[in-house]
Amino acid sequence: MSCPTSSWSENTKPDLINFLKLANQNKTNKYCNIEEYNRLKKFFPLDEEIKKTLSTTEPIDYIDITNSDEENICSNVIVPPINEIKDCSTNETTSNFKELIMDYLRVEENIPETLFEEILKLSHETREELFQSLVKEISLEELGTFWNSFNIRRNIRECIIKNFINTLFLPMIKQKHTYVMGIIFKELSEYNKTDLKSTLIQEFTKEKDVKIIHILLQYVGELRCDFRSALLSEKRAFYLILKN
Repeated sequence: MSCPTSSWSENTKPDLINFLKLANQNKTNKYCNIEEYNRLKKFFPLDEEIKKTLSTTEPIDYIDITNSDEENICSNVIVPPINEIKDCSTNETTSNFKELIMDYLRVEENIPETLFEEILKLSHETREELFQSLVKEISLEELGTFWNSFNIRRNIRECIIKNFINTLFLPMIKQKHTYVMGIIFKELSEYNKTDLKSTLIQEFTKEKDVKIIHILLQYVGELRCDFRSALLSEKRAFYLILKN
């Protein structure tokens, strides 16, 4: 069986030739379906003029589409020298680190250990300001990525977890109850029970919004019994929870 062929206009022939040249060069490539290639070659044969031109024409430069756009974007993420950041004022330092963190979260979906190491060199006050600035920028999904990026590095987790709980995590989870945040809440209750308990008591003390209190109670209700017992053993916390 043979299908009738159509004539190509002179304007489209150069593009066609270039495409066919590249297709022929990549017919053994791992991304090529060789069976489909042979089937199309059989049912849609090229006319002799195009075959002749194809054999003598060099392809023009082309874009490699085997790499994903995301990989290309990642290669373009430029991290400014840390020294340049450190020489800035406190506000500029906070802004620069915030932009770096958000770039990594949105493009690479991970934060490198080297960046965390530099964040740990900041003063406690500057770290607090940095985390406070992230509250307005970061999504709950990105917050999960941020947590996973340093949770796997124990030495960093132990140094940064208090800032994370007080300044970033609890302000963020007040927005709504989610399954993923519940998992992080459980992990935090295992790694840093004392700080989390203390911070929760403070939250129940100062928070006036009943909706937010109920969201926090949802998270607390999913924690291990020993943590809930430790929290309720605090008379002040027990009273505040019953009150709400």
